[in-house]
Amino acid sequence: MLEKMLSLAAAAVLGFGAHAASAGQEQTASAEVDKLKALAPKVIVDGRFLDLEYIKTEVTFVNYVRDRKEADVHVLVTEQSTGSGGREFTLTFIGQNGYAEVKNVLAFASNKTQTEDEIRAGLTQVLKMGLLGYAARTPIQPRLGVVFQDRVRPTAVVDRWDFWVFSASLNGWLSGEEPCRSDHSRIRQRPALSPKGRAAVSAD
Repeated sequence: MLEKMLSLAAAAVLGFGAHAASAGQEQTASAEVDKLKALAPKVIVDGRFLDLEYIKTEVTFVNYVRDRKEADVHVLVTEQSTGSGGREFTLTFIGQNGYAEVKNVLAFASNKTQTEDEIRAGLTQVLKMGLLGYAARTPIQPRLGVVFQDRVRPTAVVDRWDFWVFSASLNGWLSGEEPCRSDHSRIRQRPALSPKGRAAVSAD
């Protein structure tokens, strides 16, 4: 009986030690992430009727500030109606401080059948893509990743890439002795209309 009690006590001590070691490792990893996060770009997002709390929970690799002068990136979001009854959002990314030479413009177009939640998610996804370029210039870059989501899943088509159209362009120039780079991208998404239809994503 005594041997059994001693064995149980030893197992409990070992279990506690393993748990303490695991907790210590988690705290160390969390501290490393916090340290990297502190070096991430400071961002301010301006626009009407934006769900900033939702954006902050979905785009977590930047730091949010309220003062434009403090921000490394100023994102201006404007909106206009489309002829088809949808809405088009234009996101203008303006680099400041150490990112002054990095500027970008992205667009997200919704259709009239989308819900507010779907529009919010789509707009936030485009915002995330635009901010990746800034975050990639910081030490947090190794922890970033890009995932391609194939929205069209044909069942009897050999060449699945036939359902996608891609194009991209990047313009850069030098003016005098001051380097200047301007990146302009435009993203539009259109769902497939039928199994024989096409879904397209383009950037130009």
